[in-house]
Amino acid sequence: MGLLDIFNRTKFQKKVVEPSSISIQKEMSDPEDTGVVRGYDRFPSTTTFAVRRYVQLSWEELRRIYIQSSAVRPAVDSIVRQVSLTPWVVVGEDEKKRDEVERFFNNPNRNKERFSELLAKVLKDILIYDAGAIEKVKSLDGKLREIYARDGSTIKPISDEYGLLRGYEQEVYIQAARRKVIFEPDELIYLSLYPSSEGPW
Repeated sequence: MGLLDIFNRTKFQKKVVEPSSISIQKEMSDPEDTGVVRGYDRFPSTTTFAVRRYVQLSWEELRRIYIQSSAVRPAVDSIVRQVSLTPWVVVGEDEKKRDEVERFFNNPNRNKERFSELLAKVLKDILIYDAGAIEKVKSLDGKLREIYARDGSTIKPISDEYGLLRGYEQEVYIQAARRKVIFEPDELIYLSLYPSSEGPW
């Protein structure tokens, strides 16, 4: 289902999360049960690195249009607000699993973000850059512990000559220092509203 489909249906249907899609072993409140965060957050001094083909506007220009345009910003903010604030419910027969998943989404990371706040960040990046990303933070034994929104404009998919996804690369400049991280395909959720065959985006 595309983002526009979700937007068009928000007035009539709640977002649904299936418990079977997430593996959670303990509650997020356990201080010894945190994952290993790898991706970089967006900082005020951060500039993006990626150079995109087949486009006329850079990442910075797209963000400047969103900030300065009296037509673009209200449209983006309205969609983000309507989708991210739509009530959601977890469904499934296993009550214990439902409770675990609800606790996870009510407290998805150590920043104490609500799921609606995290979703708003990702949706905004999708609407501005056509690139949204969520880092799946796992413990050392590979269990999902947290999720974080990452700046979609700093991340690019890596594919081989056959078009098979091999991972993702994030690169940012923080106070003139270059920071780079490589994600495996299952460590990141990368979303694009208008995917095409012209490149890994």
